[in-house]
Amino acid sequence: MSTLIHTSNDDVRVQVSQNSYDASSSIPAGDAGVDQNISTDGLVVSLPQIHSGNLGLTYLFRNTGADGNNIITLSPHSSDSINGTIANASADSVASGVADKDWVNTKATANNGDYVILSSSTIDDGGITVKPNIAFKEVIKKVETGALVSDATCDFDPNSTITLTERIIEPSELQVNLAMCKKDFKSDWEAVAMGYSAFDNLPPKFSDFIIAHAAAQVAQKTEQTIWQGLSANAGEYQGFIPLITADADVPAAQKVGGGAAVTAANVIDKMGLIVDVIPSALYGKEDLFLYVSQNVARAYVRALGGFGANGLGAAGTNSLGTQWWNNGSLTFDGVKIFVCPGMSDNKMVAAEKSNLYFGTGLLSDRNEVKLLDMADIDGSQNVRLVMRFTAGVQYGISSDICLYS
Repeated sequence: MSTLIHTSNDDVRVQVSQNSYDASSSIPAGDAGVDQNISTDGLVVSLPQIHSGNLGLTYLFRNTGADGNNIITLSPHSSDSINGTIANASADSVASGVADKDWVNTKATANNGDYVILSSSTIDDGGITVKPNIAFKEVIKKVETGALVSDATCDFDPNSTITLTERIIEPSELQVNLAMCKKDFKSDWEAVAMGYSAFDNLPPKFSDFIIAHAAAQVAQKTEQTIWQGLSANAGEYQGFIPLITADADVPAAQKVGGGAAVTAANVIDKMGLIVDVIPSALYGKEDLFLYVSQNVARAYVRALGGFGANGLGAAGTNSLGTQWWNNGSLTFDGVKIFVCPGMSDNKMVAAEKSNLYFGTGLLSDRNEVKLLDMADIDGSQNVRLVMRFTAGVQYGISSDICLYS
């Protein structure tokens, strides 16, 4: 997960679903997208475990207690960590990224309205390798060797070879510019000021809502572009699947697929096609994943629930139907499955995590949102939202990639 905090003095208000807590609690995965308001000092909020079936969820936690009153603890699952930069007025702090380590705010500087956004995605959940601090472009170098062991002789006999492969990752410069007029929300402000009960659950500031909305939309777009982006489209860069499809260095035998869409009836055969062409040197590697689209994952769950020709019978695994799966990890033929919300339907990629790269300048840039109230600049009633960041993807060794498309 990554974390960020934004503060603002805007007065605009809009409606969004709210939860309020005055006792320590566990947050269900189903509460993603709902503002979690915490009014009481000393509460511990336990976060849901991250797994392949719930990637891309976003949570907002807001301090609704008095200034200087609340210590709030956000506690990840024992196998998860909180990563990222937390910005505040005095000094930025950095979440450690240590597994099972809580995020705790500072009571003395805690203010009413402070909030933190937690989100997960292919990047934040460790699906690919992140290369930050790329100013313009960077060469990805991977080393391959031939057979190293040979029969002993009295002489030095360098009978092996070292091959250095190079690919370029060049992040694209991207931006978000959004303008809105305060008067379009005036009726909402006045209703809140008059205390209409229908608006009791509104967030305290419109800036909170629009920043959270923009950050969530950028995260969703990034997830999509990582896998299926096209540099010819505005606001996108070439994603993994277009890169692999066009790469002549990926062995033709490792590009499989075609035919009917993936369903519960054929998903076992379809997944078998790509797993069967994984190079033997990769099979069994710790960071080897089968990256699949959401429709493939759903079909697989249904197939093992008895809705496909799998030999398990009509009731599927343990005679539980689709209830056999409770959001745990998935594997196929010993290969771990990583569900990718941004991958288009009927697609799969087999690769090592260490061979897939997301490149950027400052990783925190994609979470930094600036909201400008133009009233203080030009006297207008306009509000501008600005984001700027760089992003791009690339892989290292073409021969270690498999594609089902």
